[in-house]
Amino acid sequence: MISAVLLTVSALAQQVTNLSDVKDGYYRVYAVKGKRYLSLLDNKGWAKRSGANAVADLYAIRTLLDNSDNHIVSNPATVIRITPSSTEYTCSAQGTSINNFTSYKFKISKSGNAFIISAEAAGVGKSILAEGRLYSDEKDAYLPDSGVVSSQGANFSDGSRDLYLYKVSSSDANSYFGFAPDVNVGSKYYQTTYFAFPFKLASGSKATVYRVTKVLGSSAIIEPFGANDVVPAATPLLVESSSNNAADNKVDLQLTGGSASGTNLLAGVYFRYVYTDNAKAGAPSSSNSNHRNLTKFDASTMRVLGSSNGSAVFKTVHSDPDKPYYIPANSAYLKVPVGTAAELKIMTEKEYYAKYDLNSDGAIDISDLTLVYEAMGSQYNNKYDLNNDGVVDISDLTISYENITK
Repeated sequence: MISAVLLTVSALAQQVTNLSDVKDGYYRVYAVKGKRYLSLLDNKGWAKRSGANAVADLYAIRTLLDNSDNHIVSNPATVIRITPSSTEYTCSAQGTSINNFTSYKFKISKSGNAFIISAEAAGVGKSILAEGRLYSDEKDAYLPDSGVVSSQGANFSDGSRDLYLYKVSSSDANSYFGFAPDVNVGSKYYQTTYFAFPFKLASGSKATVYRVTKVLGSSAIIEPFGANDVVPAATPLLVESSSNNAADNKVDLQLTGGSASGTNLLAGVYFRYVYTDNAKAGAPSSSNSNHRNLTKFDASTMRVLGSSNGSAVFKTVHSDPDKPYYIPANSAYLKVPVGTAAELKIMTEKEYYAKYDLNSDGAIDISDLTLVYEAMGSQYNNKYDLNNDGVVDISDLTISYENITK
């Protein structure tokens, strides 16, 4: 039922129909025949002239159905920036571009009510992007309901080369980008995210985005971006919202802007991609044709988002050596030094230091120190036993004193 609804909604998005309207901006590219959206899932590939033909490895580009697995409106891999330059175009996403790994710029031309994207080389002619094989049950479990993209000659005309372009905008009820956080803790939803475009939260968005600035004991300390801040491209983030519906968490994509100032202990991952059916003859190097782009979880230096005992946390995950865990695409993990606690409760700095405000007057001062002093010698008094060793003693008094200025 979800799939049918999403497909219907996608078809209603505002379509760009005139070539003159294809200006520098963000688009979704819809393959008409397969009813799927182009996505960039890897940064490897190549294209070159071979005799009188052009050959290419375009397996980094996949087409995805808009369903509950792929959820196009919250999938950064489907947000393509198209930038015109004279009669050619650069198509970029995910911190790279198709042009980077093929060494070609592309032309966009009309094909009835659709567009075609093509590259041209002297002596070879036009090579056109086309949707190839479709999978209903992809052998790579990461990519259900997907198709591959290949290059076809200028005379190829079965409709698989026809593409619709939709501008991505928070003002469009159907073609927008929004967060769909999936870790539920109480009345809040959380996710980590990482993508290649600057943005600011759209008016009315229920989301708040954070960086992680430090680890204190067994806590990960977060700091929010302002509601009107432009968040720079390629900033790994923690997202919090009262809703898991992308329509409630829209963002306004920006072409430039934002400042990366300030510490952020999160690290981002663009890709989790494996495609083994890529024995493409004539590959210029094995590395360019190896579509295995994975970031393996390391429990000694990484923590990932989860929940524990009613709180949002960064934690370790079980990783069987024979079946390792790989960081999901377009997400982030927390970088930690060896020896860090296995589980880190997520909180602001104010929340962290609130436990030292023993009389709850909004300040950590001599009155709090006095309360610890008066409780010295008592056992199992959790409020004043600040180091949780079972007794209120000089060590707790020292901790209280050290935090007076916080």
